[in-house]
Amino acid sequence: YDAKIAATKDIVRKNYYQECQKRLANWEWAQVLGEKFKRVMLYDNHFKQGLLCALLEREGKGNIPPIFIPVYGMDFSLILPRENIEVEPNSVYWFGTLDLANNQNTLSWFILGIWAQVFGNYPHSKLYIAARNCPEDFLSNIGNTQGVYWVDNIPNIYDFMASKAIMVLPMQNYGGQQMKLLEAMAVGNAIVASAQALQAIGATHGEQLFIAKNQQAFVQLLSTLIEHPNIGVAMGNHAKSWVKNRLIQAKMDDRILGFYQAL
Repeated sequence: YDAKIAATKDIVRKNYYQECQKRLANWEWAQVLGEKFKRVMLYDNHFKQGLLCALLEREGKGNIPPIFIPVYGMDFSLILPRENIEVEPNSVYWFGTLDLANNQNTLSWFILGIWAQVFGNYPHSKLYIAARNCPEDFLSNIGNTQGVYWVDNIPNIYDFMASKAIMVLPMQNYGGQQMKLLEAMAVGNAIVASAQALQAIGATHGEQLFIAKNQQAFVQLLSTLIEHPNIGVAMGNHAKSWVKNRLIQAKMDDRILGFYQAL
């Protein structure tokens, strides 16, 4: 369905395909789980809603088995310390792949509806887009937006991330985004993300990151970080410590082992 969603420009048909995709995912989970199960360990929050939906439909709300959903463990030796990289003032970035319609729609929504306002108020600010697989028609539509710089062939993504002050993560679903968010936290970026980010990893608004519930909130929070970079630095340092205390791979291994031993 990803290909169908990306190919159609009809909003009604696009919504229909998205609904079919969601229902198919729920059905697949119901088949995978089978009729008999005691515990479920799920590695990716992307499927959390579909899984719980299948469980609720089959077992009823009072009979849900224990579910363990570990967040990604991280090898912090691969991420350079932020203090080793010079941070470009007033720099904002987004990175990801643009061969999915959802990512295209989300990024377009951000650039045209949010960044246009931010850049209008702060013309010295820069938005860097590190995108893979960007369709030519998508780039032709928004590629010339003021204050937006498209970047490719990045030798080391962590060097790139650490050289920027703010990471933005507008999200319309959970899939494929948690790792980007956690990596940005580990690098020490200030982060402004959609509300889904809180459900994806369990961080706290105003402590490890800023959560924006709508376009105007994105504009206001980005403005705060541009005007007061010290807030972003403090938040980035807090986020880095938070991630390291929770997501070191060895700690995640211990939690997973404990789950297996309880089976």
